[in-house]
Amino acid sequence: MEFDARKEIKLIIEKWLKDTLKKSDIKENDNLIEKGLSSMQVMQLSGILKKEGLRISFAKLIEKPTLNSWFDLVANSKIIKKHSKDNKKSNDGKDSFNLTDVQYSYFIGRSDDQTLGGVGCHAYIEIDGKDIDYKRLNDAWNKLQYRHPMLRARFTEDGKQEILDKSFSEEIEVFDLSNLDEKERKIRLDEIRENLSHRKFRVEIGEVAGLKLANLSHNRNKIFFDLDLLVADVMSLSLILKELGELYLGKELDNLNSYTFKDYINNLEVDSEIYKKDQEFWKEKIDSFEIERPNLPLKKAPEQIKETRFTRRKRVIEKDKWSKIKEVAASYKSTPSMVLLTAYALILERWTNQDKFFINLPLFNRDLSNENLKAMVADFTNILLVEHERKNDTSFLETLNRISKTFIDNASHSSYSGVQVQRDISKSQGSSLNVAPVVFACNIDYPLETEISRKALGKITYMVSQTPGVWL
Repeated sequence: MEFDARKEIKLIIEKWLKDTLKKSDIKENDNLIEKGLSSMQVMQLSGILKKEGLRISFAKLIEKPTLNSWFDLVANSKIIKKHSKDNKKSNDGKDSFNLTDVQYSYFIGRSDDQTLGGVGCHAYIEIDGKDIDYKRLNDAWNKLQYRHPMLRARFTEDGKQEILDKSFSEEIEVFDLSNLDEKERKIRLDEIRENLSHRKFRVEIGEVAGLKLANLSHNRNKIFFDLDLLVADVMSLSLILKELGELYLGKELDNLNSYTFKDYINNLEVDSEIYKKDQEFWKEKIDSFEIERPNLPLKKAPEQIKETRFTRRKRVIEKDKWSKIKEVAASYKSTPSMVLLTAYALILERWTNQDKFFINLPLFNRDLSNENLKAMVADFTNILLVEHERKNDTSFLETLNRISKTFIDNASHSSYSGVQVQRDISKSQGSSLNVAPVVFACNIDYPLETEISRKALGKITYMVSQTPGVWL
């Protein structure tokens, strides 16, 4: 019986790998990182195996990322139990339900009494298109809001969430700028961006997303889309744009089953043994060094800033250079994400002149092996803290290897979330100081645009996001 279970798990791994890499020529001894597998994807596999009753850590999986090595781990690991609660439906869809740790931190950050607070965790996107039909777009948007319950979510004063029957708005606002000259049109577009790009949604009455349309000259259009990230992660953003495009083109989408984010939250099970081990891991780390927030040169103390405003800086890496970065990273059994994280850490080290500090990493924690979650709009984000320690006279490669190891070690203990770790640090220091206000959010495995969204709606030409309490 156990042999059959292990055989089934191996088939699950093979199917997951084929679906993830979109390749069928994987050999059992191929280094899967070199084949393009990311560290985040390996973390997802660890979660899949846990559901099948195998406690195989992320660290063990990524240490030798080949099918042969993984099959050996499966063969030599004890099967504890297979979780079967994942798909259980809640009785009443209208009852309120709990926030995740990350949602709660966003929710608290909306309060004006928080440092760099008083703002929502917000994403804003502009899409430039042509010949956009208002009625088709409006119909598509309404269908999308009814398709995904979290686009009709309301957040209560006591820190709960519930799903409303109706969306906040069923009519897209239209700005007719077609008769303005170029100078006047630019002024008006700048005003719209200023008003929408950092607005604080009234989530307490179910306002969590917005879509507006501007008609320009020569049949050109601009779509303004914004969203409170209480209800969606990066993958959800991509899904929203893709499905909005499909609905706009008149495509009939497959029906979603009745399983909701509320069901997911209510079905979450905490493995108490792993949780306690992870909690102890972080306690030892917190106790091992003096923790301070990054000592970056500041024009003004964050505590003195009354109105928070985020600015997006953009730099494009040429395609051939990016291909070379990926190729070289793979040759050293690393990933582009780790290369970028290392560069980020070294830049922060230079400007902080500190020996040690934390970087805040959002982890996209959606279980893609669960068919119920693949097409769900919701926020599955977890937070991971990764410390960087100054080491003099070391090469970039040595720093890359050290940061990669730290990331793997910390990510292997992520059942105790970074939000909880920061709470523990605050308790130990007797203050509410944010020790990790610098964020590294790497979304290269989850592009926002798809061919469908570009064909139907147009191309993303501007975007900006903000998070309460964040400096950088």
